[in-house]
Amino acid sequence: MKHIKGGDIMTAGLGADAVTVHVVDGIVTLEGRLERQSQVPVLIRLISQLDGVVAVAPRLTARIDDSLLVPPHRSALGMSL
Repeated sequence: MKHIKGGDIMTAGLGADAVTVHVVDGIVTLEGRLERQSQVPVLIRLISQLDGVVAVAPRLTARIDDSLLVPPHRSALGMSL
């Protein structure tokens, strides 16, 4: 069984105190504030892949909502237009 450690969360680009993790009967509740909204689904996916996790209940907010940011259009040569 894999265990979540503060170092694992820091490796994921989060501060060790950014997220509080509670586990009851395989249900993982994540509470905290992340830097970017795009980090939320990544963290949920990582946690859901751990052995013994049956569900993830995210209670997460983000400082920056980058979910609507669109990268610049690029030409076939990879240059910005």
